[in-house]
Amino acid sequence: MSDVHRLTIRLNPHDDKERSIISFLDSLDSKKYKSKNSFVIEALDHYISYLSGGNNKLLDDIRQIFREEVQVSHSVQPAHTNEWNPQLSEEESKENEQNVLVDLEMFG
Repeated sequence: MSDVHRLTIRLNPHDDKERSIISFLDSLDSKKYKSKNSFVIEALDHYISYLSGGNNKLLDDIRQIFREEVQVSHSVQPAHTNEWNPQLSEEESKENEQNVLVDLEMFG
């Protein structure tokens, strides 16, 4: 008796969403993805992780990277150019950072 669990998926080529899935799966690069089966397993794993709140780690990583970049950009002074380059006040900078963090919350 095999320990492999088999699952059959039926895709209807007359349904727009399912037809696009068929087309996508048929065009998978076999060098990049071992098989349709392994691709579907990876896709389901990511989707289940997302539904279980697993995307919070990714969102936290993005926020951390953004905070680090904002800190670096504040400490690095731009090279002198003849272009008009208004400087934001500290209050404006903090407000901009907050606005970006609020925008990132949309992804959470």
